[in-house]
Amino acid sequence: TKAKRGGRENILIKLLVLLPLTFSAVSCNEEDEFIDLTSPYVVYKGDWAGSFSGTDAGNMEFYVDDNGKISGTLSSLAYPQSNFELIGSVDLHGNVKIDYIYSNGKVGEFNGKMTDVATSGSWSMSTSAGSHSGNWRASKI
Repeated sequence: TKAKRGGRENILIKLLVLLPLTFSAVSCNEEDEFIDLTSPYVVYKGDWAGSFSGTDAGNMEFYVDDNGKISGTLSSLAYPQSNFELIGSVDLHGNVKIDYIYSNGKVGEFNGKMTDVATSGSWSMSTSAGSHSGNWRASKI
């Protein structure tokens, strides 16, 4: 009969309208659960202080930002009147590379591994006054 057919058509139309809306609501909720706005570098972020030793020795202080970029300063016993700038980065696996700069030119680098609380590795420097190398370590403060 026409009444039964009209009732079935109404149910079918309602299903066709409501079913896609149901799936879109479910898929939005599932996507929201996986959104993570935290920087992957948050474990390294912060102030660090340490020292280096070898054929030269001294102290360093640096900061790791939200993007894993490193900036800071270094003081050297062999070059006490020099102001060295530290510029570098840490990758997602904790690999560290920091260049140290004097008068806008790179004179050396630190390489190593970083965890959430400590970092260490080796360093080398080469200037017209000579070459130096050794080990370094720093801790989050």
